[in-house]
Amino acid sequence: MRARCCSVPRATVGIVFLSATHCASINPVLAPTRVLAPGARSVTVGSGYAAPVVAPEARAAAMGSADLRAAAGTLAYAQSPQGLGPYVVARFGLPIGHEFHVGLVGHAVRAGVRKAVWHDRDETWSAVVGVQTRGSATGWGLDGALPGLRVDSAGLFGADVHAALGRTNSGLYDAWLGARVGYTHGWAALQSPSLNAGSTVNGLLHRAEVGLSVGLRVGFGRVAALAELEANVQYCDVSDSTGLHASVAGFSLLPATALSFSFGP
Repeated sequence: MRARCCSVPRATVGIVFLSATHCASINPVLAPTRVLAPGARSVTVGSGYAAPVVAPEARAAAMGSADLRAAAGTLAYAQSPQGLGPYVVARFGLPIGHEFHVGLVGHAVRAGVRKAVWHDRDETWSAVVGVQTRGSATGWGLDGALPGLRVDSAGLFGADVHAALGRTNSGLYDAWLGARVGYTHGWAALQSPSLNAGSTVNGLLHRAEVGLSVGLRVGFGRVAALAELEANVQYCDVSDSTGLHASVAGFSLLPATALSFSFGP
């Protein structure tokens, strides 16, 4: 943890800004290692839940502490908030073992590509790698944080790379182990009588994360149920135009469940 000062007003600035990146961490893959065949399509609808496990600074903030450590800790909740987030994704099978997806995941729009890189002779075991980006240009979580608060602009942009190894049993069920490395950049411009004498406060966020996941798909025909659990470690760095500069690390569990509906060949 590092800071240029620890005054209550500047800590308050940090607490409010950190809320701008609400729900960024809910980011499950929720797909088996078998990519869709060319021309096939699927729609997956579900939700994810973020549960901070190790976030002492965030707990201090939740208890009402107004120092800089608590302000930075709020980032652990802002990036991995307790509660549900939506998961609505459409997937499209492409030639040469590729798959494209786009949808709403944790209040951010996400798009990405996966590629099948290996399978055994009878295609029981397979491996896949992928890259995806996500972004949001809203101020979710900021409304009502302070009296008279106005959000001039707020948003986030991130990307991650993931890989998974999985097993299937004649398409009736799939199980997989995955790993994900990601980065998120967030920003916000805020105005309130309680912030910096009413002047605009500009904040920046940098966040790195590593996640390990286990997933399961069970289905018959064109309908399947999916579940995934990710163990996620985050490191966050935040600064703003008042001079606040702090960092915090945390550990979260991110379960997600969904139903998938397939179309096409």
